[in-house]
Amino acid sequence: MKEFKKSIFGYVDCIQLYIPDIEKGIAYYCDGLGLKLND
Repeated sequence: MKEFKKSIFGYVDCIQLYIPDIEKGIAYYCDGLGLKLND
């Protein structure tokens, strides 16, 4: 598993993995990595 830094690059990686369901995908996957997305 890749180690993501709390930076724009980490968010981009999350986005690329969850294009089909971008909102839920980012929220779930990035939250699991410790990347908190504030709406």
